[in-house]
Amino acid sequence: MTITLDDIRAMLRTPTEIHGYVWDFAIPMVDAIEAKAKEDTVYAAWVEEWLAEGGTITLRDEICETFRHADFVLAEQGSILEGKRPYAFNDMWMVIDSTRHRIRCAREVTNVE
Repeated sequence: MTITLDDIRAMLRTPTEIHGYVWDFAIPMVDAIEAKAKEDTVYAAWVEEWLAEGGTITLRDEICETFRHADFVLAEQGSILEGKRPYAFNDMWMVIDSTRHRIRCAREVTNVE
């Protein structure tokens, strides 16, 4: 079973096993990826390839880069003292990439296909 953006959204809303963190601040980027994939067939192919095969550099440089200065990223960016993220763009794509990896590993361990 191929990992989907819906799978990633669901996992971002689920507290992590160790610390109980919820990474839902990255959901607007997942939404933006999905919206752009519906409009651009080349972009959609990158997304499908990344969902199926992974690839941190593909996610960072091809899929997410277009959103580096998007309003939803800039709204999260700022000082930790203000409850914001100094590296919001990087935090978002890295959490999305890690979430895809966590889903893949969980499926391999449980043999869910």
